Amino acid sequence: LAGGEGEARDLWMIVRQILSGKALADGFDITAQELDAIYALGLIQQAEGRHEAAIPVFSILALLNQNDIRAYKRMAASLAQLRKFDEALKNLGVAYLIDPDDTEIAIMAAECHIATGEHEQARYYLDRAIEKANPARRATSAYQRASALLHHLEQQSKAATVSAGLGNADQYAALISDEERSRE
Repeated sequence: LAGGEGEARDLWMIVRQILSGKALADGFDITAQELDAIYALGLIQQAEGRHEAAIPVFSILALLNQNDIRAYKRMAASLAQLRKFDEALKNLGVAYLIDPDDTEIAIMAAECHIATGEHEQARYYLDRAIEKANPARRATSAYQRASALLHHLEQQSKAATVSAGLGNADQYAALISDEERSRE
Protein backbone atom coordinates (compact mmCIF):
# COMPACT_ATOMS: atom_id res chain seq x y z
CA LEU A 1 0.00 0.00 0.00
CA ALA A 2 2.86 2.38 0.78
CA GLY A 3 4.27 1.78 -2.71
CA GLY A 4 0.89 2.67 -4.17
CA GLU A 5 0.95 6.03 -2.39
CA GLY A 6 4.39 6.78 -3.84
CA GLU A 7 3.24 5.87 -7.32
CA ALA A 8 0.14 8.05 -6.94
CA ARG A 9 2.35 10.94 -5.77
CA ASP A 10 4.64 10.43 -8.80
CA LEU A 11 1.64 10.32 -11.13
CA TRP A 12 0.24 13.50 -9.55
CA MET A 13 3.64 15.19 -10.07
CA ILE A 14 3.51 14.22 -13.76
CA VAL A 15 -0.05 15.51 -14.16
CA ARG A 16 0.85 18.83 -12.45
CA GLN A 17 3.91 19.18 -14.67
CA ILE A 18 1.85 18.68 -17.84
CA LEU A 19 -1.01 20.95 -16.69
CA SER A 20 1.46 23.71 -15.84
CA GLY A 21 2.53 23.80 -19.49
CA LYS A 22 6.07 22.81 -18.62
CA ALA A 23 7.79 19.99 -20.43
CA LEU A 24 7.56 16.67 -18.67
CA ALA A 25 11.27 16.27 -19.35
CA ASP A 26 11.96 19.15 -16.95
CA GLY A 27 10.41 17.19 -14.09
CA PHE A 28 12.66 14.23 -14.81
CA ASP A 29 15.81 16.29 -15.38
CA ILE A 30 16.07 15.16 -18.98
CA THR A 31 18.46 17.44 -20.80
CA ALA A 32 17.99 19.10 -24.16
CA GLN A 33 20.81 16.89 -25.47
CA GLU A 34 18.93 13.77 -24.39
CA LEU A 35 15.77 15.03 -26.10
CA ASP A 36 17.85 15.70 -29.22
CA ALA A 37 19.20 12.15 -29.03
CA ILE A 38 15.64 10.78 -28.94
CA TYR A 39 14.79 12.97 -31.94
CA ALA A 40 17.88 11.73 -33.80
CA LEU A 41 16.84 8.13 -33.14
CA GLY A 42 13.46 8.85 -34.73
CA LEU A 43 15.14 10.48 -37.72
CA ILE A 44 17.34 7.41 -38.18
CA GLN A 45 14.25 5.19 -38.14
CA GLN A 46 12.66 7.40 -40.80
CA ALA A 47 15.79 7.49 -42.95
CA GLU A 48 15.80 3.69 -42.92
CA GLY A 49 12.15 3.68 -43.99
CA ARG A 50 11.06 2.21 -40.66
CA HIS A 51 8.15 4.56 -40.10
CA GLU A 52 6.25 2.17 -37.80
CA ALA A 53 9.28 2.19 -35.50
CA ALA A 54 9.75 5.97 -35.74
CA ILE A 55 6.24 6.82 -34.55
CA PRO A 56 6.69 5.62 -30.93
CA VAL A 57 10.03 7.41 -30.73
CA PHE A 58 8.44 10.72 -31.73
CA SER A 59 5.48 9.97 -29.43
CA ILE A 60 7.88 9.66 -26.49
CA LEU A 61 9.51 12.94 -27.51
CA ALA A 62 6.07 14.61 -27.67
CA LEU A 63 5.20 13.18 -24.25
CA LEU A 64 8.43 14.44 -22.72
CA ASN A 65 8.10 17.88 -24.29
CA GLN A 66 4.59 18.63 -25.51
CA ASN A 67 5.84 21.88 -27.06
CA ASP A 68 8.45 20.22 -29.29
CA ILE A 69 7.02 20.91 -32.74
CA ARG A 70 9.60 18.60 -34.33
CA ALA A 71 7.99 15.57 -32.69
CA TYR A 72 4.56 16.27 -34.16
CA LYS A 73 5.85 17.15 -37.63
CA ARG A 74 8.07 14.07 -37.88
CA MET A 75 5.33 11.83 -36.47
CA ALA A 76 2.98 13.27 -39.12
CA ALA A 77 5.58 12.57 -41.81
CA SER A 78 5.83 8.91 -40.77
CA LEU A 79 2.07 8.55 -40.54
CA ALA A 80 1.72 10.03 -44.03
CA GLN A 81 4.29 7.57 -45.37
CA LEU A 82 2.13 4.80 -43.91
CA ARG A 83 -0.91 6.38 -45.62
CA LYS A 84 -2.53 7.19 -42.25
CA PHE A 85 -3.45 10.66 -43.42
CA ASP A 86 -6.13 11.42 -40.82
CA GLU A 87 -3.70 10.70 -37.99
CA ALA A 88 -1.00 12.71 -39.76
CA LEU A 89 -3.38 15.66 -40.01
CA LYS A 90 -4.16 15.44 -36.28
CA ASN A 91 -0.45 15.70 -35.47
CA LEU A 92 -0.08 18.60 -37.87
CA GLY A 93 -2.98 20.27 -36.06
CA VAL A 94 -1.06 20.06 -32.78
CA ALA A 95 2.05 21.40 -34.52
CA TYR A 96 -0.02 24.28 -35.89
CA LEU A 97 -1.17 25.16 -32.36
CA ILE A 98 2.47 25.37 -31.33
CA ASP A 99 3.53 27.52 -34.31
CA PRO A 100 0.76 28.79 -36.60
CA ASP A 101 3.32 30.60 -38.78
CA ASP A 102 5.24 27.45 -39.77
CA THR A 103 4.66 27.15 -43.52
CA GLU A 104 5.96 23.58 -43.60
CA ILE A 105 2.95 22.47 -41.52
CA ALA A 106 0.56 23.92 -44.10
CA ILE A 107 2.47 22.25 -46.94
CA MET A 108 2.49 18.89 -45.18
CA ALA A 109 -1.27 19.19 -44.55
CA ALA A 110 -1.79 20.04 -48.23
CA GLU A 111 0.18 16.95 -49.26
CA CYS A 112 -2.03 14.77 -47.05
CA HIS A 113 -5.13 16.27 -48.62
CA ILE A 114 -3.72 15.79 -52.14
CA ALA A 115 -3.05 12.14 -51.35
CA THR A 116 -6.67 11.65 -50.28
CA GLY A 117 -8.05 13.53 -53.28
CA GLU A 118 -9.24 16.48 -51.18
CA HIS A 119 -7.91 19.10 -53.56
CA GLU A 120 -9.92 22.05 -52.24
CA GLN A 121 -8.49 21.56 -48.74
CA ALA A 122 -5.03 21.18 -50.28
CA ARG A 123 -5.45 24.48 -52.14
CA TYR A 124 -6.52 26.16 -48.91
CA TYR A 125 -3.35 25.06 -47.09
CA LEU A 126 -1.09 25.88 -50.04
CA ASP A 127 -2.63 29.35 -50.30
CA ARG A 128 -1.98 29.83 -46.57
CA ALA A 129 1.64 28.71 -46.92
CA ILE A 130 2.22 31.09 -49.80
CA GLU A 131 0.43 33.91 -47.98
CA LYS A 132 2.50 33.40 -44.82
CA ALA A 133 5.76 33.39 -46.74
CA ASN A 134 7.56 36.65 -46.21
CA PRO A 135 7.90 38.51 -49.54
CA ALA A 136 11.61 38.90 -48.85
CA ARG A 137 11.88 35.13 -48.45
CA ARG A 138 10.11 34.07 -51.66
CA ALA A 139 13.20 32.13 -52.68
CA THR A 140 12.82 29.70 -49.76
CA SER A 141 12.29 26.06 -50.54
CA ALA A 142 9.00 26.03 -48.58
CA TYR A 143 7.58 28.85 -50.70
CA GLN A 144 8.80 27.23 -53.91
CA ARG A 145 7.41 23.84 -52.86
CA ALA A 146 4.00 25.33 -52.02
CA SER A 147 3.94 27.23 -55.32
CA ALA A 148 4.89 24.13 -57.30
CA LEU A 149 2.22 22.01 -55.59
CA LEU A 150 -0.42 24.67 -56.16
CA HIS A 151 0.60 24.94 -59.83
CA HIS A 152 0.39 21.13 -60.13
CA LEU A 153 -3.12 21.14 -58.62
CA GLU A 154 -4.23 23.87 -61.01
CA GLN A 155 -2.83 21.95 -64.00
CA GLN A 156 -4.54 18.77 -62.80
CA SER A 157 -7.82 20.63 -62.41
CA LYS A 158 -7.56 22.06 -65.95
CA ALA A 159 -6.72 18.64 -67.37
CA ALA A 160 -9.69 17.10 -65.55
CA THR A 161 -12.00 19.80 -66.93
CA VAL A 162 -10.74 19.27 -70.48
CA SER A 163 -10.97 15.50 -70.05
CA ALA A 164 -14.52 15.74 -68.76
CA GLY A 165 -15.40 17.98 -71.67
CA LEU A 166 -13.84 15.53 -74.10
CA GLY A 167 -15.70 12.71 -72.46
CA ASN A 168 -18.97 14.57 -72.93
CA ALA A 169 -18.05 15.34 -76.54
CA ASP A 170 -17.25 11.68 -77.16
CA GLN A 171 -20.58 10.64 -75.67
CA TYR A 172 -22.39 13.21 -77.81
CA ALA A 173 -20.54 12.03 -80.95
CA ALA A 174 -21.45 8.42 -80.17
CA LEU A 175 -25.09 9.42 -79.69
CA ILE A 176 -25.13 11.25 -83.03
CA SER A 177 -23.44 8.27 -84.69
CA ASP A 178 -26.07 5.90 -83.25
CA GLU A 179 -28.87 8.16 -84.51
CA GLU A 180 -27.36 8.31 -87.98
CA ARG A 181 -27.06 4.53 -88.09
CA SER A 182 -30.68 4.11 -87.02
CA ARG A 183 -31.80 6.33 -89.89
CA GLU A 184 -30.01 4.19 -92.47
